[in-house]
Amino acid sequence: MGEKFSAKSIMHWRVKILLCGLLLLSFHTRAQSTLSEAYFQHFRQDTAEIMHCINAGILVQWSAPDSALRLFEQAERKSKAIYFLDGVAYALLNMAHSSVAKGDYEQSFRYYHRARPYCMSAMFNKALPAMYYSDMATTYLHRGEYEQAGWHYFEALRKLSNQGLLENDNVLMIYTNMAFMQTSLNQNEQALYYLDVAENLARKRDKRNQLPFILNNKGEALAALGRTTEAMLCFKEGLRLVQQNAQLSPGRKTEIHQSINNSIGSLLIQTGQPEAAIPYFTEAIQLSSQTNPYFSRIFPNYFLGQVYYGQKNYALALKHLLPALELANRLDFKESMLRALRTLAAVYNATGNYRKASQTLGNYIDLRDSLLNQEKTAAVNRYELKYRTAQKDKEIAEKQLLISRQDSKIAQQNTWIWIASMSASLLTVISLLLWILYRNNQHKQRIQQQTITGMQQEQELRKQEEDIKVMQAIIKGEEKERMRLARDIHDGIGGMIAAARMHVSALQNRTSGLIEPNDFSGIMDMLEDTSSEIRKTAHNLMPDTLLRHNLEEALQLFCNHINAGNHVQFDLQVHEPLPKLSQPVTLSLYRIIQELMQNILKHAKATHATIQLSQHEDQLYLTIEDNGKGFTPGVGGNGTGLRNISSRIEAMHGQYAIDAAPGQGTIVSVKLTLTTLQQLSYEHTYSHS
Repeated sequence: MGEKFSAKSIMHWRVKILLCGLLLLSFHTRAQSTLSEAYFQHFRQDTAEIMHCINAGILVQWSAPDSALRLFEQAERKSKAIYFLDGVAYALLNMAHSSVAKGDYEQSFRYYHRARPYCMSAMFNKALPAMYYSDMATTYLHRGEYEQAGWHYFEALRKLSNQGLLENDNVLMIYTNMAFMQTSLNQNEQALYYLDVAENLARKRDKRNQLPFILNNKGEALAALGRTTEAMLCFKEGLRLVQQNAQLSPGRKTEIHQSINNSIGSLLIQTGQPEAAIPYFTEAIQLSSQTNPYFSRIFPNYFLGQVYYGQKNYALALKHLLPALELANRLDFKESMLRALRTLAAVYNATGNYRKASQTLGNYIDLRDSLLNQEKTAAVNRYELKYRTAQKDKEIAEKQLLISRQDSKIAQQNTWIWIASMSASLLTVISLLLWILYRNNQHKQRIQQQTITGMQQEQELRKQEEDIKVMQAIIKGEEKERMRLARDIHDGIGGMIAAARMHVSALQNRTSGLIEPNDFSGIMDMLEDTSSEIRKTAHNLMPDTLLRHNLEEALQLFCNHINAGNHVQFDLQVHEPLPKLSQPVTLSLYRIIQELMQNILKHAKATHATIQLSQHEDQLYLTIEDNGKGFTPGVGGNGTGLRNISSRIEAMHGQYAIDAAPGQGTIVSVKLTLTTLQQLSYEHTYSHS
């Protein structure tokens, strides 16, 4: 009896200790979770801004690579500041792409070298190591270095396979690019194999953004195999998907449209319909010149040159072939030059320019032998065979492991059934007790939290309403005072000086025999300068430019005015139309930008500055960057200009940051909320003379 009582007591106290430990663990975990959530919310905001900066650079990567590089460098600095390793990797990979757009492959590979450790240490995107190898492979592919391209593509697939990511979105583009490489090596059956795998995966996962490109490359492989009807069906379906897809960005949609147009035109030439091909190539050129030059300028001009050569219109053929070849040569796109060189040699031969025909044909033969030699093709085939063999071995090993695990599972099943049956009743009691305690605690916390949240929201609303009223009064009073000062200076002091000029002029006429004319001319010049300065001051207090123009136009006029008379050149970039705001709010934004520009003119010793305005969802972003001498933020205090800027931004509930260092220029970033700016808007009419 004593032994039974002792065993029950021990079990009873063990259950109590277990319950207390679980409750303490629950409270500790909840406290940690609250702190972590606050940190990660701030981190997510910073990373969102970094990715917005990177996406803005991608939009101008081919049309303005230097501007894109500056955006990527800014994203790299911000990512390093918050230890966002993925952001550093994205920025460096896109710097490499921008260098390719400039034809600077050496710099591109230097960026890849810097990106490698960040890609391999990715925190969130586990596919970044594969992206590193895939991007390098595509760069080699542009240069026609198929052996290097093949090795890097298969290494990217190996990385994805080892991490179980063979259904990742990156696989689709890797397979598509590998197929393009195989088509360039005249291995169209292998290309079709990879495109079928990519197409099946894209349709299975409803990847409508990637499917048009896959269908385009599949059509190219089918056309090369003589299956022209199937090829045209692929092109038509790809074009239809592009036109129906509202999720594709405008730049991406245009690029795919251009690529498919080139493919359809090429197929029409292949099937003896060159006249019908011309509109497709012409449309590809006219759609945009800001996309990848591969699709917008090089390929359509190559094909147009081929069509006009067939029509014996040699002048038009040269007009399209020569600039396209020059661009491909400058960007070192060797892979795309073969067909154009052969056509150009034929044009020279037909026009009797045999020396150039011979030279161009020699260049064609040398490039063809360099790109399509058997050693490179064999090397690519070896990489492919090695990868496919490894995949099959892996599948066999996985099946054997699965069988072994199933046998082990069956052997242990009986033991676990017995253990489970013995533990079920105890676990049921413990679980029920924990659930009751948890529900009671959650209910109490929910009621307390709802009460606290309601009080906080009510206080926040009252405070926000009071702040808005105060800000409205400050802005309204400030602008009324500026208008009054402008009128007083313009009408009062300006009128008095004008009258003084008239009296002095009259006095000069009466006393011209007694006083030297030069004496009066000096006085007249001083009065004229004073009058001009007063007009300028009145204009600065209340610029009439904002009454006649919107903010973007007024800023452009102000930049033009400064650029005409100073050694600093200001470049205004507005990425999308700005929202309509009231005149007082617009004037405050104008004053902030005007003050920042004056600081650059006075202190920066810069030669170039960029002003960028962009809108993303409910945020308005302003960035002003110069290449001046820079400074150390916080050293020497803030001047009057920075205090004025700070007070205006705080009055509009905005945020700003200064990124500067001696000798490295200065970047000022301002973020404003459009909802707040619209709440500050009110009916207000400027009165002016």
